[in-house]
Amino acid sequence: MVFGISYGRIRGEELRAIRQAGTAASGMIPYADSSQYAQVRSLEYISEAGRSVTVGEAREADAQTAGEKSVTENPETEKSGAAEEAEDPGTLCVVRWMDRNAWEEMVSPAYTEIRGSYPEQEQEIMLSLRALKSLGIDRPEQGMQISLKVFIGLFRTETETFRLSGWFTDYSEDTEEASPGYISRAKLENWGYDPDEEANILFRQSDGMDWRETEERLYEDVPMKDSAQKITVSDTYAYEAVNEMTGGYGMAAFGALVILSGMFFLIHNVMQISMMGDVRQMGLLNVIGTTEKQIRRIYYGQLFRVLIPGVISGAILSAGALLFLLPKVLGNQYLNRYGGAEGLQIFRPGILAMSVLFAVLLLFVSSAGVIRKAARESCAETIHYTGLEKKRRSRKSSEKKTRGRKYRRRSPGGEILFMAWQNLTRFRGRFVLTVLSLFLGAEAFLGAVVITDGSDYAHVIEQRPDFLIAGQFGNPGQSGYGKEYQSRDAGEDPMLTEGDNIFLLYDNDYDEFSPISREVREQLLGLDGVEKDRSYVMEGAYMIATLSRKGIRPVVTDPDILITEEEPEKGSVGYSYSDNTEWVENSDVDVIQILSDQEIRELKSYAEKNSLPVDMDSLENGTGVLILHDHRLSREQEKMAEESVG
Repeated sequence: MVFGISYGRIRGEELRAIRQAGTAASGMIPYADSSQYAQVRSLEYISEAGRSVTVGEAREADAQTAGEKSVTENPETEKSGAAEEAEDPGTLCVVRWMDRNAWEEMVSPAYTEIRGSYPEQEQEIMLSLRALKSLGIDRPEQGMQISLKVFIGLFRTETETFRLSGWFTDYSEDTEEASPGYISRAKLENWGYDPDEEANILFRQSDGMDWRETEERLYEDVPMKDSAQKITVSDTYAYEAVNEMTGGYGMAAFGALVILSGMFFLIHNVMQISMMGDVRQMGLLNVIGTTEKQIRRIYYGQLFRVLIPGVISGAILSAGALLFLLPKVLGNQYLNRYGGAEGLQIFRPGILAMSVLFAVLLLFVSSAGVIRKAARESCAETIHYTGLEKKRRSRKSSEKKTRGRKYRRRSPGGEILFMAWQNLTRFRGRFVLTVLSLFLGAEAFLGAVVITDGSDYAHVIEQRPDFLIAGQFGNPGQSGYGKEYQSRDAGEDPMLTEGDNIFLLYDNDYDEFSPISREVREQLLGLDGVEKDRSYVMEGAYMIATLSRKGIRPVVTDPDILITEEEPEKGSVGYSYSDNTEWVENSDVDVIQILSDQEIRELKSYAEKNSLPVDMDSLENGTGVLILHDHRLSREQEKMAEESVG
């Protein structure tokens, strides 16, 4: 039960994270071919791997094109169609294809109420209940026809009539994000895609490996197609759940060892105390001629009469609780908003079998010493049995120590301490076992307190900001954005948003714009009840950056295009890296964050600790800019970035 509850809690946390993310995958290799896929599947530290291809977005087809297939590939027609779609309610789903491994091992664990089957025929599709409700379908049925307009690439759209092969319930945290819709391989190939030539590899590494080790080993074991292909890896959700609960797999193993050792000493001590009287009574059997073998048989017979019913009843109760009771309790606690206990399996026959075996071995090992004592010693010895081993000493040594102690002068307090020490060390083995038992019991108690207190979700809520005061999105892009921080954990960036920069800067695109002036900031921090030391002020700006050809080289898909025979004109600025200019202006808006002196010192310490090739001195004196990214560069591009520093 102890290990079942612990496993159930970890599994509940893992399943909640999987359903929030919409996938159980922990890593991806984009644009991979079949040879790379075969190499990934052959690696021993990759537990599961599958392939995925994202085609594009799909919307509900209008009444004019529903029921008939239409194809649009002309850019001009696309522009005219865009005006008609201005009144469209929005994207219904993102059309994807998954192979069997990706669907069964990576995606389906994130869904509940899965009905039907994954599409196999060309015109079959599988949608979420959220997408079906957007179409006005509350009671879906297999085989019903659904007309969708699918946007493939930039200039191609196709209107298709699909047959519904199945549906599911998804639990994406972002309600503004479109849910996935799945198609068959036949339909994917009909649209011109070949997953053997190019597909995204989704994988999950062993739960005991962190993302950094996995990423390094994959770069060594799987050759990349080009310098731009990269590997993105994160910790598995099971790894994160174990870390949050126990601090890591090492601490989990140590905790299990403490619990098992504590159980051993508990049973051992109880057996020693409870069998003292039995040993004295069993010793009387020697008087009537009972042999040593017969005494052992009597003892083991008594143990089996207690052990077998106890093991059977305990196994039945544990299995029942792990199969029916605990999934409901943990499902209500961790998965109340994510489908409940469906898919939460806590019962593991292997764990139960090992627990039964451990209990049996523990009982026999704990009682073996007492049984051996009762069977071997004589009647006179067993009558005076107390469970304590008397230390044999030579008479000469004993007389010498007694004489020395007799004439040694001690104070009354010293005499009491001497007597106490003698009582402790008279039976050193028993003393060591007692101290170890108390230590393990205290460790188990403290560990339970730490885990219970640390898993309290109230701590996460306490770390969230009570108020977030920031610049507002422009009117066209306010819906659904700017409030994501309200459902995020404390460790996540509260300012991170999925909103588009165009909508963010709409109506705010001028140099003098400032969401909060310095005077207003001081007034806010000076309000009663505001803890200034626990508040954080983030300062920055949005600007369009202009990079040198050397600086932009790491993020270019084909770096060789920057190498030209003609020397670019000094000071010239272009808008594409294919232009022969000295500087290239970025087409997107960059976020500039101003760091405090303390943050720069912490960042500098982090860079030195991890041997990062960054010029922190120029950042510190105000002449340099540090670009932060998350898995944007491949290993080859990171080498180019090292050359671009400065």
